[in-house]
Amino acid sequence: MLERKIDTVARGPVEQKDLLVRLAEVYDQRLGRADRAREAHERALQLDQAFRASLLWLARDAWVRGDAGAASAFYGRVAAGEDGDPPATPAEREETYVRLGALARRANDDGGAERALERALASVPDSSAALDILIEIYDAQARHAELADALGRRAATGSARGARGPAAPASRRARTGGPAGGGGRAVAHPGRG
Repeated sequence: MLERKIDTVARGPVEQKDLLVRLAEVYDQRLGRADRAREAHERALQLDQAFRASLLWLARDAWVRGDAGAASAFYGRVAAGEDGDPPATPAEREETYVRLGALARRANDDGGAERALERALASVPDSSAALDILIEIYDAQARHAELADALGRRAATGSARGARGPAAPASRRARTGGPAGGGGRAVAHPGRG
């Protein structure tokens, strides 16, 4: 039904994009059809190449599937449009740059990882996910002064984050935009192991 409405709607691309996002949510969350959700988001991007909701979903989906190239490309597009209308939220910026940092780290580009992680910290100064990856980098490179600073910042954020309550299960957070986490570890789609 929703697909027919999308095909016949003549009110413009804004309504079509919103309907496509709703359709993708139904496919993904209720029917467990990530492939069909992916198609709906790709259709939304045909209407607006910078449509953040679809770019983020596709980036998260690629991250979950372990497709580093696609995740990097989609998160790169999110980063390029972060100052668009409306601007990206601090949480969206944190997720984008933590994931780009993790991808750069996996590709042995510690310089690129550091730059991305510093951008994440500029948006969310207590980002434990960004700090965790920076700690790995500083430790591996024996940068002891920076390591000590990052460990101190991380210790301070650990107690602050714990007071906020438990996080959502990792499988749900992966595509729905929960805490960015994941110093490189992808999690499976719900129901797809």
